[in-house]
This record gives sequence, C-alpha cells and structure tokens, in this order.
Amino acid sequence: MDDHSDLEYGVDLETNGPHSPLGVYLPSLSDPTIGGLGLQVEVRHFEWEHQEAENILLSHYRITNVGERPLEKLWNGLIIDFGLGNDEDDDYVVYDAGMNMIYAWDMDGIGMPTHIGESAYETGYVGIMILESFNKNANGIDDDLDGIVDESDADNNFLLFNDTLSIGQYVNANYFLKDFEGTYGAVEDRPAYQKGIWFNTDEDMDWEGFTDENENGLHDAGEPLNHDLGMDGL
Repeated sequence: MDDHSDLEYGVDLETNGPHSPLGVYLPSLSDPTIGGLGLQVEVRHFEWEHQEAENILLSHYRITNVGERPLEKLWNGLIIDFGLGNDEDDDYVVYDAGMNMIYAWDMDGIGMPTHIGESAYETGYVGIMILESFNKNANGIDDDLDGIVDESDADNNFLLFNDTLSIGQYVNANYFLKDFEGTYGAVEDRPAYQKGIWFNTDEDMDWEGFTDENENGLHDAGEPLNHDLGMDGL
C-alpha cells in the first residue's frame, strides 16, 4: 500500500480519525507530508517444476527503513486465511517451535468441489516455515530451539576457525549440542566441520568456507575463501 499517495496512514476511513491515539507517525523530519512507518518492502517468490517441490513456494522479504527515524522495535507477519475443507469451523492450526513451522489441516479432511459434477476430495496439510529470520539476537535465549543462542543475520563480528578441534571446542562451549544435532544432524557431518574452516556467523555450519581447487580436502595456500553472496546478489 502506497500510504504516501492515498494518505491512509493518517485517517481511518471508517472513523475519519487517526489510526492511533498517538497521532500520525512521521518518518521524515525534513518532509512532514510523508507519513506511515517509512518502510520499503521488496518481495521475491520462487517455485520449481520438480514434482517433489511443485507444492512449495519460497518467499524472500527484504524490509528496509527508508525513513529518517530509527525503528527500535518492529514486528512483521503474514495474514493467511487457510479456509480448508468443506467447513471452516473445523480447521486446526499448530505451531511447532522446533521446526519453526505453523501448519494447518481440516479435521474431517473433506474438501468441496470447485466445479459442478465433481465429487468431494480429501484435503491435505498446509504449512508455513520460517527459514531465516531475525531473532532477538542479544537475549541469551535459543528462540527457535535449534541449539543456537543469539542468532543474527547481520553480525559481521565473526571468528574464523581453521581446524576441527577448535570448531568442536567452540560448539561444545556455546551451543546446546543436543538440540543442535537434533535439528541439523551431527556436528561432524556438517559441511563446515568437514572442511575444517568455519566462520562462526555461519551458525548452522552448512557453508563451505573455501573452494577446494585440488580436491584434497584441505585448505591449501592460494585456494580462495568463499563468501555467501549468490549470483543473484542475495
């Protein structure tokens, strides 16, 4: 919604008054005609034709504060009307903290046909999983129960470990190992551990830190360290 054009940030169309008792939030000190939070949202959706992934939609959101005021606290979410089956009164929704997933199903599992002459059908499950998100990265809590405390997508203060011994020592001292291995598998099987080079900001250890040009399994002089920037710039 382009609030700058239609001014809905300032006036509730139902009450003809402000949306908030605090009045209108102005994100720009230099331009009082701009209202709203001053956020820019970029969204990209990805889907695949492969039969094992044809029912999966991957969405990438990038939210940028383009206003002149800092936003100290901000929550964002998705509004979804599942509307499953014949009767929406028997829909169930469950949140699984360990999987970071919300999933829903219809209790009787009966779906109504959309065209005349078709018969009822069995419904399945629908789920939404948060793959990467900002947690409260300084609260000392494992927010998503994956064994990692204070995760951050924007922490550039990394430590570099160059051998499996130091990697294992750091993980044992800073992770809840049982929860981590229950989510991601054994530390010894993680790609970064097997390569023997790990940046600790790669918290789930799935990123190979160097290109093994001679395929000897070791980081030799001159072999480039990898970054995690994809070809599409993400």
